[in-house]
Amino acid sequence: MNKFIINKKLILFLAAITIFSLCIFSCGTIQKKTLFDNKQFNMQFDGKYNVTFVSQGYFRAVTDFEIESGILDGAIVNTSNHTFFIKGSVLENGHFSFKSIQSSFGASITASGKIKQNSIVEGHYKVGNRNGKYYGFKYSDSDKITTRYDGKYSISFHLGDQQTAITEIIIKNGAFQKNIQTITSEIFPIQGRINDQGTVILTTSIGDHLTGIAASGSIDKNRKVAGTFFTNQGEKGSFSGKLIR
Repeated sequence: MNKFIINKKLILFLAAITIFSLCIFSCGTIQKKTLFDNKQFNMQFDGKYNVTFVSQGYFRAVTDFEIESGILDGAIVNTSNHTFFIKGSVLENGHFSFKSIQSSFGASITASGKIKQNSIVEGHYKVGNRNGKYYGFKYSDSDKITTRYDGKYSISFHLGDQQTAITEIIIKNGAFQKNIQTITSEIFPIQGRINDQGTVILTTSIGDHLTGIAASGSIDKNRKVAGTFFTNQGEKGSFSGKLIR
């Protein structure tokens, strides 16, 4: 009788071990498959993005960040030269969020937005009590440079009816070169990106008189340029131009 009880207990113990092992391995397989599927899906948003931040009509910051396997990583440097190191993730429907994991002056940023089908990025952010919007786009894949819009362009900038600058801008290997010089002789070093659809994000460093601009626009199939810009003094203007060489 005791031998039977011992054998019965042994059988039950072995059965429990078997069921537990099957559960561990099957659950692990399902989890691995789910993570793999999500990774594959999120990879459609992978690449480098150029994003401009505007709050209360003022240009606040511009940044490049990268999404890899659905994980967003980068740093934001604002017009006061403060840095936010950011981290975030992208969901399957293109919605994403990020927040600062560290900053150079104690404040933090939280943001949410969406990557649309044309790789345009739009969203809202908050720093302290200040809310703002940001916009941008995917300007290239990690292994691709857009060169189809390379050339020299003549561009004019207007605030209302007043022309504030007319300059020549060179795009080479998908990046903007040269500087913008205003009619008052201010110099603005250009930082710009363009994607394969001709969408333009153009920003400048701080100028001679602590001003700068952030612009968005497009270049059409006839190589005509048009768009709008913000200054970090709260002004909104327009720019236009064309390919000259």
